[in-house]
Amino acid sequence: MRPAFDAVLGFARRFAAVELHRKDLDLKEEKLTLREHRLDKRLGALRRREDEGDLAEARLGWRSRVLARTRESLRDFVPRQLHFVIDALSRDEDPVSKKEPDAFPEAWSIPNTPDRKQVQKTLDDLSNGALVRCFAATQDAYLLCEEAPDLQRTFGTGIKTLVHEAKMRGLDIQTGKHDPKKATNPERAQLHRDTPPGPIRVKRRIRERQLVR
Repeated sequence: MRPAFDAVLGFARRFAAVELHRKDLDLKEEKLTLREHRLDKRLGALRRREDEGDLAEARLGWRSRVLARTRESLRDFVPRQLHFVIDALSRDEDPVSKKEPDAFPEAWSIPNTPDRKQVQKTLDDLSNGALVRCFAATQDAYLLCEEAPDLQRTFGTGIKTLVHEAKMRGLDIQTGKHDPKKATNPERAQLHRDTPPGPIRVKRRIRERQLVR
C-alpha cells in the first residue's frame, strides 16, 4: 500500500503545482490584458492630441492668412505715410523702433524744451479743421509709440496743447464743430471760424388732401 500511496501523493502534488502554475499564468494574462487596455487608452489620447494639434495648426494657418489679407487691405484705409507700420507688422517687427517724429508728418511732436514762439505760431496758423486733423494724427502716433516712451511723451505734449487750444476756441475737437459761445478765450474763438457744414435736410410738402370732420 505504501508505494501506491506515494504514487497518488506525488500525482496530487504535481497536479497542485500545475494548477498553481495555471493560476499564475491566468494572473499574468490578466495583467497583460490590463496593460494592453491602458496602452490602447494612451494611444487613443495621443491620437486625439495629434488631431487637436493638426486642427489647431490648421486654425493658426487660417488666421495667419486672414491676418495677412487684413494687413494688406489696410493700405486702402491707412494714410500712405503710415504704410511703414503695416510693412513692419508683416515682418513681425516693432513699427516704431528707431523711428523719429518725422515718421508721423501729420502729427505734432513737441519736445521737452520747445520754442514757445514757434508753438504759438503753429497754433495761430492752424484752422479749426486742420487742428482737428492734427489732433487725430497725433493721437494715432501716441498710441503707436507705446514701446518708445520718450517719443510717445512728445506726442502726449502735442495732444495736451491741441486740446487746450480747442477749449479756448470753443471747438469740439472730436467733431470739429465750432461754437464761440463755449470758448474760454473769446479772442481765440474769433481767430478761425471754420466749421463743418450741417446735415442736409430735405423738407417735403404733403400735397395729399386730408379729410377733416
